[in-house]
Amino acid sequence: MLGADKRGTGYLQGNGYVVTWAIGHLVSLAEPHQINPVWRQWRLESLPILPDQWPLVVYERSKEQFEVVQKILMSPRVSSIVCATDAGVKES
Repeated sequence: MLGADKRGTGYLQGNGYVVTWAIGHLVSLAEPHQINPVWRQWRLESLPILPDQWPLVVYERSKEQFEVVQKILMSPRVSSIVCATDAGVKES
């Protein structure tokens, strides 16, 4: 529909558009012990676990596509971004 019909590694482009995909989730929130090794063991004196920042961790299985998406998003040639994904709601 957009005319992005030239295939690249992890994306399509053409007609002024670049279209890429996430292959499911590319990242997750870091586990507490990945932020602070002390948090590997749950101890009452360590609670509450409230880091200043909660970093994202790239899934190993999607690392290559994450790098594709990151490169596209950071490109100075990209002037606007449309996120056309679902809301990530799981069906029961």
